[in-house]
Order: sequence, then C-alpha cells, then structure tokens
Amino acid sequence: MRVPSLQSELSKLLADLLALNPDAADCPAPRVPVSRSRCRAHPCVSDDDCRWNSHRCCFNGCVFTCLPKLAPPPVIDWAKQVRPSNATKAPKQFTGIVCSTAPVYAPAAPLQCPEGMVCVTRDVGDPLTGQPSLGECIVDPHAGTTLPSGDSSQSQLESLGSETVFLPGGCILTKEQYKSMEEFKQKPYITGCTCKQGSVECKISTEKSFDRKRPKKR
Repeated sequence: MRVPSLQSELSKLLADLLALNPDAADCPAPRVPVSRSRCRAHPCVSDDDCRWNSHRCCFNGCVFTCLPKLAPPPVIDWAKQVRPSNATKAPKQFTGIVCSTAPVYAPAAPLQCPEGMVCVTRDVGDPLTGQPSLGECIVDPHAGTTLPSGDSSQSQLESLGSETVFLPGGCILTKEQYKSMEEFKQKPYITGCTCKQGSVECKISTEKSFDRKRPKKR
C-alpha cells in the first residue's frame, strides 16, 4: 500500500475506515503531507496490540500503529443550552432523528440518540477537515425497546431498520456500509474482517500491506 499523496485520497481512505469502524473517530487525523518515515512505525492490527489503554490502533497515513486517543471534551456547566455545532448540517434526505458518533468539543453538544435507540452512521464526514459524522437513530434491536404508540417517527424508524444489516458481535451497518465492507475485504492487504463489541475490525497483512518501493527517478 503506497503512501496517499493527495489530501483528497487520504480523506477518502479515512472515510472508508470510519464507515467500517466508527470507533476510529477517536483517532487523530494524519497530518498532510504524509512523510515516509511514518511507514517505519511499529504496526498494529487492533486496539489489543496497544500497551496503554489511552492508545488506539490508528492509521497514521501509511501504517496502522498505536496512537494516543483524542482527548474527551471538557465538562462545562453552561448557563444556556448550547446548540450542537453540526445540527444544521444534516443532509436533506435524513428523515429520522439525527445523531453523530464523532467526538465533540465544548461548547458544542453531542448529537446522541434517546435511550433504547442506536446511531447508524449515514455520512462519515471528513476526518481531515474536522467535519463530523452524521447518522440516524433507530430502535436498538438488542434492547427490545419500542416507541409509544402513535409516535409519528415509528414507521420511519422501522423503515430505517429494514435497510440495516445486523452482524454477530453487535455491529449495525447500513446496506451501503455492508457492501463497502465486503469490497474492502477484497483488497490484497486485508486478511479478514470481524465484528467485535459493536465495531468492525479488519486485520492487515504485514507482508502485503504496504508497498515501500520508492518512485523511480526521472
């Protein structure tokens, strides 16, 4: 796997990773341009490979390596309710309750789902520019919670649920995300993907992952 040379190329790669594993939102975005020295970092395949709980297996622009997780937002008691910074950026096609799994920083407020519902990511945003992910809340199939009768959003949520793929291990993917995962698994440097505690983790072959051949001199 060569080092992404363009910011747009790196953004697309990070977006694909976020679509498969929303927990990657805790990872710091790689700085561009990506230096080849990052390819020499100690590789990892999952968070379990990291020695410290404060670290996560993240993509540094060339390889997956253990990096410090993004700091959680500070807790501040605001006198007035703060409007979520990304609440007005929801795509027009969203018909349900808008949510986000991306970390937020004060004074922004998180877009969380009501109790008994889970967030299904529809748009992973752009990790490099700080554009947060956005999704819709659907009824948690494992919680057995239903909305009160007469709730106008019940039929909308049932429609969303019918377009969702539930994998063993607690992963909830849209049909588009599931298709993207299947395509991602076909890449030569991917040895397999599994669902673990609600997140999709893909193992990368250290032998086939990265093409370290330098470009030929003209």
